[in-house]
Amino acid sequence: MARWDEPNYEDVRWDHGAAADVIGALQRTAAEVEQVVAEGEQAAHVAMLLWQGLHFSDFVTRRGALSTEGRNLAADCRAAAAAVAAADERARAEQARRVRAREEREREEREEREREYRRERARSHA
Repeated sequence: MARWDEPNYEDVRWDHGAAADVIGALQRTAAEVEQVVAEGEQAAHVAMLLWQGLHFSDFVTRRGALSTEGRNLAADCRAAAAAVAAADERARAEQARRVRAREEREREEREEREREYRRERARSHA
């Protein structure tokens, strides 16, 4: 059996606490970016109402681009948080699978030892 075909009974190397920290940080960052975008849009709205100079259309275009970029950044943070959460869940599922596989292997080994013991005992009494 090739090494990559052999079952892996080792614990999964994954830090669930660190994953939770990263997820929380990404979600907080997304919320903060969204708040800053909203505040910037409110300020820009007031500025546009009071605008009396040139370059109004440039301001509106650039302000819109900043808002879009901010919303995209927040969406990227939420997507990254979701990706980490999915990886965390996969690690949990894989760990559970490995625990079940170890338990099954141990059960099979125990049963084989018991069968061998019975065979030896039967031979010695024959």
